[in-house]
Amino acid sequence: MADLFDGYSLGEQWDEMFGGVSEPRAAYAGLYASLQPMAGEELAARADVLSQTYRDAG
Repeated sequence: MADLFDGYSLGEQWDEMFGGVSEPRAAYAGLYASLQPMAGEELAARADVLSQTYRDAG
């Protein structure tokens, strides 16, 4: 299974989504669970489809 967040490093700055490594904040738990198994290529493809949909809608 892919992990979209592999290699995501927390810097010293505050991170809105993560409280610790692979520990999403409560408000982001659902989003994390949806995105975590997704490969970067799949997310990029979905973003492309969304972008095309907005362009097609005018």
